[in-house]
Amino acid sequence: MNTSRTTLGWIIGAAILVATSSIADAAISMRVNRVGLFAGAPQCVRDGVMTFVEVDIRNTDGVPFDGQIRVTQTDRDGDVVVSELPVAVAPDGEWESKEIYFVPNMRNGDSRLEIKLYTADGELVEFSDDLGQVVKSIQSESYYDRPDKDDLLIVTIASGGRVPHGRYLEFTAQAHSFSDTITGRDIRGLAPRELPHKSQGLDAVDAIIWEDADPSEITADQAEALKGWVDQGGRLLISVSAHWQSFSASPLAEFLPASIDEIEDVSAIPAMKDIVVTLSDYRDLARKYRAKPVTRCRMRSGKDAIPIPSSVKEDEDVEDQEAQQDLEPIAYRGYVGRGMVTLLGARLADLLPGPDVEDFDESDAAKRKREAYADVVERVVANNFLAIPAFREATGSAWGFDQRRNIFGALTSTIGFSAVTGVFLFFAIAFTGVYTLGATLGSYFYLNKKGWSGQCWPAFTAVSIVGVVIGLGMVWMLRGFSTKVWQTSVIDARAGDIYGYGTCLFGVKTKDHTRLDLELPVGYSNAPSGRGILFALPTTSDPMTGEETSFVASESYTLTDDGTRIEGVPVRATLKEFEGRWHGELGGTLEARLVIDRFGRITKDSFIRNELGVVLRDCYLIEGNQEIAGERGRATGLRCHPIGRLNEAGDLASLAGERLVSRIYDDRKAAPNPDGTPAQRKGADLLLSTYLDSWKNTGSFGTFMGPGAPAPNVKADAETTPFLLLSLYNLIQPGGSPNDYWNLK
Repeated sequence: MNTSRTTLGWIIGAAILVATSSIADAAISMRVNRVGLFAGAPQCVRDGVMTFVEVDIRNTDGVPFDGQIRVTQTDRDGDVVVSELPVAVAPDGEWESKEIYFVPNMRNGDSRLEIKLYTADGELVEFSDDLGQVVKSIQSESYYDRPDKDDLLIVTIASGGRVPHGRYLEFTAQAHSFSDTITGRDIRGLAPRELPHKSQGLDAVDAIIWEDADPSEITADQAEALKGWVDQGGRLLISVSAHWQSFSASPLAEFLPASIDEIEDVSAIPAMKDIVVTLSDYRDLARKYRAKPVTRCRMRSGKDAIPIPSSVKEDEDVEDQEAQQDLEPIAYRGYVGRGMVTLLGARLADLLPGPDVEDFDESDAAKRKREAYADVVERVVANNFLAIPAFREATGSAWGFDQRRNIFGALTSTIGFSAVTGVFLFFAIAFTGVYTLGATLGSYFYLNKKGWSGQCWPAFTAVSIVGVVIGLGMVWMLRGFSTKVWQTSVIDARAGDIYGYGTCLFGVKTKDHTRLDLELPVGYSNAPSGRGILFALPTTSDPMTGEETSFVASESYTLTDDGTRIEGVPVRATLKEFEGRWHGELGGTLEARLVIDRFGRITKDSFIRNELGVVLRDCYLIEGNQEIAGERGRATGLRCHPIGRLNEAGDLASLAGERLVSRIYDDRKAAPNPDGTPAQRKGADLLLSTYLDSWKNTGSFGTFMGPGAPAPNVKADAETTPFLLLSLYNLIQPGGSPNDYWNLK
């Protein structure tokens, strides 16, 4: 009896010690705030694009805590990626938000993240979850791939209220009863404080509208994140009104296209006339401005800033013709890296007052009013301020295949060592045939001829050993004797600028099973400023079966430093593919001047000169923002002109004057125009989509092929095959004679 009581006492004591230990270990508390940008349900991400999970952590212990938060996720090959973030939590009991960056891999359409906490020495730490329970890990809510993953993701940020114009950008397709669109849009709202602290947290976003911006509502890190996102291709529209003075002390001031001197209330804005386009819509806005004056900013243009509109004419409809009219542009646009920033000197709500898109009035008059207003928002906000593609209705498919061209898929095929794979397959088939014949029929007939038929098994063994040796030798020969990297990069840079921004694709092949540490240095060559984002390419599936491939035995590696360093990535003597974001110094510049006359034709005053130090083999000049005659009448598209080869620096590197014009316009024996200029090709021949027809999404990669174009000469297995796509943007009125020609900058 005493023994039983003693045993029971020991059990109770041990339980108390375990409970006490758990309470001590639970001095750290953690909870998941959101996965990706948008909190709440459903939490959506963009598959294969870097995002983050936001975790709140606090320390109620008496000493600081130094450790690591780890998040696990599989990559395209089935390997486990451990995203790691070092943390130092003060013992003040206050919640701190931490962002751990990872690349979602949506194999099953939705997923969860497992989050663990470790000490600096790598020991697993127990902590309290949001229910107060002591756990070793927590899981996020399920997050999903965006349902319309090809649509543009536009985020609206409002410092005071919501942005109804964002909803109208989505409403336009509904207003025109488009069942399916090629350039669809997904509009999501965000508070300024919810912006991520790293630019890679905005990777999934295509455009941002910040209404009535107040930079004091975001931190310096969030401002740098916005700038970094624009550098890599983001489109940012900032409307400024009451909080204009906050920009002078903000980190955002240095990359804005204009500075703000003062604000004033105006009852007429002639600049909106060219932006709205339709006279009746402008007159309707003008009446609203007179009834309720608009607070607008007086701005000074920065270097290379583009005014919107390019010129402002006096309004002939104003009541007082003697009064001095406001002829200043309402906005300025600047190009930063690969992206653009548009500074709007007034609130969108004041410039475009209109009905609420969520108005429940279903009368025909109310519907027509909303549809008409949606067209105005489309022209002003989408076409002018954001410069995003207009809505286009999908025309279905041809022979069961989607008409969309997967250019990114064609690019990734260039880093797959396809030539090596083909040779490997050929030798594998040949070796199998030779080995089968040699080890069976060959040995049988040879031994019978020599009278050694009793030695079949020793002979078969000898042939097998020789076959293994030869097979291993062939494998090593095809793999190579060193680590090899194939790279395809898409670099954006302005004419005359030595600094570029790009997306880099890498295929890494090793001679045997090994682990590598990977970094992508960025900045100037003599003083790199850091590392670019780098991650394994997103999941791809077989185009015929839809099945995804992965290694049977998965291994793990670590993604650290907010996605800029990969440690211990396994490469199994085959291939591993990566994508990176780069910016840095180019080997030279591309000098160009392009002049367009009032008829939209490039003139002999134009030239292009290659000073990059490398031959550009296939060059195409792309004109954007042009309405041209397509196969089905008027359609918005991109005009594409093949201009051939640009050699390295020297006289032959230049396409100047008549030579450039002859490359662009039709050189067939057609009657010239009445003014003597060469006959231009038909609109359908100029469409960029015509030249994209040769980009077959079958793993092969070729050059553009338009009507009568030569065979492709950009090959995936060539060591260096650069080619050039020149893009024109925004007409700028020259100071002298606006009726003679327009400069393109």
